[in-house]
Amino acid sequence: MNLDSLRLRPATPTLEEGLSYGHYLVDAAPGFRYTLGRRAAETIAEAYLRPDHNLSYEHVTFAELDGLIVGVGAGYTTEQHRRSVDGGLARAIHVQTRPRRMRAASIAKWLRYFGPESDTEFYVWLLAVSEEYRRHGVGSLLMDHLEKCAREAGSTHFSLDTDPKNERARNFYEHRGMSVESGWPTLPLVPRMVVRMSKSLGGDGHGA
Repeated sequence: MNLDSLRLRPATPTLEEGLSYGHYLVDAAPGFRYTLGRRAAETIAEAYLRPDHNLSYEHVTFAELDGLIVGVGAGYTTEQHRRSVDGGLARAIHVQTRPRRMRAASIAKWLRYFGPESDTEFYVWLLAVSEEYRRHGVGSLLMDHLEKCAREAGSTHFSLDTDPKNERARNFYEHRGMSVESGWPTLPLVPRMVVRMSKSLGGDGHGA
């Protein structure tokens, strides 16, 4: 597979790109479909168009090959996450009925637990590659870019959550120097649904 024309680019606030992002996110995190309903991708796309929250286009980078989006990466700093959970996400999700308001509130509450845990942390919210383009270096390019964003933001730690049963993903992150730091939920005898993996960026987090 020839990936010579592959390029990374920042997302732009268009509905078409928002729908692409929404579908990648729902596939990677089915909890969105359970919480937001069958139109979860469309709801995420609406939120994607607005700034200052976790699902915003501002935090998204697309991997594009000959005009086709083949992967996506998204991440944010601690301060960006705080702005989101303090109300940005709730404002971004249009809530016209009581059930939708309740679902939006559930999403906002849920996302409080999936983000940076320290003051100088960069959290990778999404890393996804279309199945036919996996194992060709697309994910590595996206991760390199996200680490660069983290260093430029002054972050000293780099983290993400992943499925503990997804050995391929865990091996990929471990190969990049990340290790398991914690898991969720933390209740006795309850299997972990996600594990938090992280790495130190070294120094003060500032890079070239």
